[in-house]
Amino acid sequence: MIGEAGEGTICEEALWSCTTCGACLSVCPVLIEHMPKIVKMRRHLVEEKAKFPEELLNLFENMEQRSNPWGIAPSERTKWSTQLGERPFKAGETEYLFFVGCAGAFDSRNKHVTVALAALLDAAG
Repeated sequence: MIGEAGEGTICEEALWSCTTCGACLSVCPVLIEHMPKIVKMRRHLVEEKAKFPEELLNLFENMEQRSNPWGIAPSERTKWSTQLGERPFKAGETEYLFFVGCAGAFDSRNKHVTVALAALLDAAG
């Protein structure tokens, strides 16, 4: 239960201070899976109660309005691929589809990795 600190409850501050690193899963002597429960409680707070740290407001607005956490224009999503030339998806012929996601398409540090991986996959056939 989410509420004031006490037996059988967890305070909101503790929920949001968890980094979801998973260390608790590996050291718990009774094998309690804390992290999945924490994520569910966070989801409940966000979806049902609209209660979350103020720092997340910008992220949620960006995701809602621009479909990415950075708030970059959606038209920028495919610009990384111009370095590789056009590779259209052909239904029935294309065996694999490389899903890049937001970090690989928008983050300047990750775009280099995305292009390099695409080139490697291309070279591997």
